[in-house]
Amino acid sequence: MELLTNILNYMFIHTNNKENNKKFQNIEEFNSYIKRLIEFMNSHPDYDFFSNLTDEDKSLIKNIIFNYGYPRKLRKYALRLYDYTDIENLLFCALNLCSIELERSFQYKQINGSFIVSDGCYYSKLNKMRYHTKTAIPHEFMHMSSRSIITKDDNLRVGFGRASKERQKFVGINEGYTEMISRRIFFDEDYDGHSYTTNVFAMRLFELLYDNRQEMEKDYLRADYESLKNHFLKFGTEEEFLYLASLLEVYEWETKPTEKKIVLKFIKEIIKRTADQKKIDEAEEISEEFEKVIYKRH
Repeated sequence: MELLTNILNYMFIHTNNKENNKKFQNIEEFNSYIKRLIEFMNSHPDYDFFSNLTDEDKSLIKNIIFNYGYPRKLRKYALRLYDYTDIENLLFCALNLCSIELERSFQYKQINGSFIVSDGCYYSKLNKMRYHTKTAIPHEFMHMSSRSIITKDDNLRVGFGRASKERQKFVGINEGYTEMISRRIFFDEDYDGHSYTTNVFAMRLFELLYDNRQEMEKDYLRADYESLKNHFLKFGTEEEFLYLASLLEVYEWETKPTEKKIVLKFIKEIIKRTADQKKIDEAEEISEEFEKVIYKRH
């Protein structure tokens, strides 16, 4: 699509420099591209940008990932993701790398009246990443890589999450999957992460509702929440999906081991409806692994 090619060209040519804080040379021109793109989406709601990327688009995406002057600390993650997935899934990654801001600083979050240091944070509206420890970068990098700048509604789409002016939706689902996929891509198998443990195991089970995990990874990197939901609705109801989302909103430090098990038990019941014995057996193995982890930590 010529319009998308123009946007990729603009991002690369007009914002490529070695400074971390980049300013568009002609923001009005860029905004006009985005406005026309949104208008196109409204009149062509079923148009698939990813399947219709031209060879020139793909070349520009690759050029941005390999040659663009984004922060050096992100380069190894961008190259690893490029090796890991299809280039069609890297559209948002490339677009966001052109304007990402990276900053090392202390961030605090309040838990039960106490303040603790947060390892990292991604401000999706600003496309800004902050980190305290380097191990937090992969998680925040995946948030950035799944942030859609192409949206036809008022919700900002980041992975499987949605953010409006009023509130964020499906945070638990999105954080769990973001942590799961960042561990898979960027860490060794024996990496013992402590973030979003219940959510990670829950999304490992959810992945079994797909025919293969590459399809779910594709949906995440394309910020396709609708496809995620439709995979669930093959075996569950709308009410059950919203119930699962609400269960995963409860943060780990507020939940006892016995309460955490409720989440996985619920998803296992959904997986049983697939009537696929291999998936049912795998779900049981994941649940047993989960129990060992949570009781070990308590």
